[in-house]
Amino acid sequence: MTEDIPLESESVSFVYNWVMTGAQEKTKAFYDIWDIVLTKYLPKERPILFRSCNRLSKRNIQSFTGTIRAAEKFSNHRKGHLLICDTKEYLQFEKEHTITHERSFFPLCEFIKKGAENPKKYFSQRFYNQYKGEDEYIVRVSQNYIYDLKWNRDKY
Repeated sequence: MTEDIPLESESVSFVYNWVMTGAQEKTKAFYDIWDIVLTKYLPKERPILFRSCNRLSKRNIQSFTGTIRAAEKFSNHRKGHLLICDTKEYLQFEKEHTITHERSFFPLCEFIKKGAENPKKYFSQRFYNQYKGEDEYIVRVSQNYIYDLKWNRDKY
């Protein structure tokens, strides 16, 4: 994801397949690859991330979003849990120079944007425009460092 390193076609294919595959159809192989990526990758930015779910998952790799609006869209009328990950807090003990990372996240939407803006056009502008509203991040989840709230069902 650094500016001077080009995207690899295998990475582009993997991300495209991840996006195009439904949640129920994602196999263990997808999560095994994300596990490898998250072990080696530590982003520089530190956004606050959100996830909406009906019930908590034991899966250690989960999708989050960078916008509360997208989390609300996936909340099924504000039912269930709202998970919040303050990545500045979450990654405070992760050091950039270490070989492996216990906690990390990957800015999937930024990867797609980089691919769409590349002269080789790894992703079409249409694909990026459709996908960017989700602002997806893949997070290695440690429940001890994630805030778990219940949605307020009343609209404001």
